[in-house]
Amino acid sequence: MPNKNLAAVSIVLTGALLAGGCATPVNNQLTPLAPKNITIKRPALQNETTVEIGQSIMFWAYGPAETVIQLERPYEFEHNERGLSLIGPNFPAVAMRGNDHIAWVNYVSVDGELIAVKPGELLLSSASKGCTLTVSNTFSLPKNGDAITPVNPVDSFSSIFTGERAVFGGSGGGGPAATQEHQIPTAVCGIDQSTISDSEDSFRKELVYLGRSGDTIQLAYREFYNNMARPAFSNNIQYDLGDSDVIGFQGARFKVLSATNTFFTYEVMKHLQ
Repeated sequence: MPNKNLAAVSIVLTGALLAGGCATPVNNQLTPLAPKNITIKRPALQNETTVEIGQSIMFWAYGPAETVIQLERPYEFEHNERGLSLIGPNFPAVAMRGNDHIAWVNYVSVDGELIAVKPGELLLSSASKGCTLTVSNTFSLPKNGDAITPVNPVDSFSSIFTGERAVFGGSGGGGPAATQEHQIPTAVCGIDQSTISDSEDSFRKELVYLGRSGDTIQLAYREFYNNMARPAFSNNIQYDLGDSDVIGFQGARFKVLSATNTFFTYEVMKHLQ
């Protein structure tokens, strides 16, 4: 999320919460999700791993972590006596509520068809106890022909408020509850922070398996900056397994367990540097 949006989003959030008065608990305040740079190295060390030709043997990446709320399988729920499904595999988190990550839900599945929903009317939150699907009391499926205007959740945070109360604020002024909540078990839903987003300043390098000819295996080394390849830093390399079954490249070390023109099985001893 670009930093230039943070100030505007914070103003929207603060104004909406103040308009709601003291009825909104402090722990229900929403905070834009700040970007955080992380380093990822895969696969895990000392584990037997198998890939196919054209797939990554190992990679090293650095950049803003993309936090997503991940669904292992579709989650079915009912609303106004209709059966709906939340379809994954993941939903990018855009805000925090306390320690909970909040994601924007743009679509639901109805009788196997994906239907767009109005911004802010379905929100997904995830914490250690599992996930919660929060449904605004204004939520309704669009009629045929209704147009849903796509919005950027970061730039349109006010959409997650019902009236002058945060969607999470419960009742307002003695009125009806602002939301319905559906609890999703941890076996179905959870947080994944192991992906680097393709935004500014992301960097990735990887080794790719290209196949075997006799005792020679071929690998490709690739570098990417902001998700764009850097051809000047990319090249193909060959190794003779007759000399050794341990391969070294840019500080990495991995042992070849099996290599064919279909699969490559190996164990990483040290990651790319």
